[in-house]
Amino acid sequence: MGNRTHTSYNQLFGFLYTLKVHLPKPWEGLPEPQTLGDHLRIARLKQGLQVKELAKKLGFSECIVSLWERGKAHPTQFWMVRKLKEILPELASLPTKLFYPYFPDSPQSLAEAVKKERLLLDLNQGEYAKRLGAGIHTIVDRERGRIQAERRQNMR
Repeated sequence: MGNRTHTSYNQLFGFLYTLKVHLPKPWEGLPEPQTLGDHLRIARLKQGLQVKELAKKLGFSECIVSLWERGKAHPTQFWMVRKLKEILPELASLPTKLFYPYFPDSPQSLAEAVKKERLLLDLNQGEYAKRLGAGIHTIVDRERGRIQAERRQNMR
């Protein structure tokens, strides 16, 4: 948006005039973003996208994008978050916790610790498994608490 200029000729008085109008950008004046929805809306507006256009780029319905922006829902899958970050690169610098409301601040179990590390590395389960040289089912089972830490006994 920014400044708009309109030049016109006044026939009654016979002079040319220019009118400058400052139109604020859609995100100017909005409160400081606190939630993922706030950040998402501002990033979308800065890209000049309507909700409908963003939804089409993401391959989701307008309703889903609107729910995310209003904080009524969150992206539920890792690939959704990755796609959002690709289309709106400004979101890539946000803390991981904003994308995942269930993000464990202080892991209470091995399952939570594994999931927290994977999310902080911004990897899906398959990528994380490959990085660790493990099978994807091992990671899935660890994150679901099906596999506990191996206990080694000292042998003398």
